Amino acid sequence: MKTISNDIIINQNIKKVFEYTTNLKNNKFWQNNLLKSEQTSSGILTRGSTFKFIHKFMSKNIEIIGIITEFDKNDRCFSDFTSKFIKGNSKLIFKKLDNATQFTLSGSIIFNTFIPCKALLYKKADKHIKKDLGKLKKILESID
Repeated sequence: MKTISNDIIINQNIKKVFEYTTNLKNNKFWQNNLLKSEQTSSGILTRGSTFKFIHKFMSKNIEIIGIITEFDKNDRCFSDFTSKFIKGNSKLIFKKLDNATQFTLSGSIIFNTFIPCKALLYKKADKHIKKDLGKLKKILESID
């Protein structure tokens, strides 16, 4: 299993960063190649909540299902996920700074099927995460 992790300083309070990034309806605005994201369980998002994402990956739409495994308000949101091609986990970690928030996005993935050039795919995923975080920063810093 390969882990990819990146962080960014967002000039916004931790509450706004946490609320925006843990609202699954917002994911498509800041995550590239995400076509759809929805909570599939009822109620507020918390530990045990389930979700479904549809990502564009190698010119294919990939359905990913997952479950929130840890959820501590303004601190962390962890999940496990699986699809036909990959499985893994993701970690959203929030750290309060003086007038900003350090946001870390980390994920560990493993491919369920043989895919040549996995190292290239991991490198591409790392670039996508960096681009996603830049987009997220721009969005959140434009909110009053």
